[in-house]
Amino acid sequence: MGRPRKAPDERRIEGNPGKRAIPVDVFTPEGAPFVPEHLHDDAQACAEHIIRTFKTKHLTAPDSYALAAFATAWAWHKAAAHAMNAPDFEPIVQGSKGPIANPWFKILDAQARVMLAYAPKLYLTPADRASLVGAGQEKPKSKFDGLLGLSGSSPSLSS
Repeated sequence: MGRPRKAPDERRIEGNPGKRAIPVDVFTPEGAPFVPEHLHDDAQACAEHIIRTFKTKHLTAPDSYALAAFATAWAWHKAAAHAMNAPDFEPIVQGSKGPIANPWFKILDAQARVMLAYAPKLYLTPADRASLVGAGQEKPKSKFDGLLGLSGSSPSLSS
């Protein structure tokens, strides 16, 4: 699968050493993110908390679906953690073929993986939020801009 592609704005900020064409942003979704009504109470609380504390405008209405998936995974992760913290929790249980690890371990691990998959898409980790710094800023003007009567950052000269 590989690494996810960087947004065109992020590629412009970092520079373009390979000189490959950077696609133009065609679609910028609008609207504030929302919390779907069908979510469990814990998942709704998680989604509302993320929306309330997220100060940038990078989450929009279409991101609500990824947010719902993240919040649902968080709610199940919380349920697994509570079950595993119970005084009568047994880490090894009897399965049909003998002793096995308690199924709550599998649920906890699976939901943690889902949350880790969605976290970068929602800018929930410090590294992802750091990639947003400067996204709205203009590129600094070059001291050579305007030299020879040309404007722009990289004029193509032919000999």
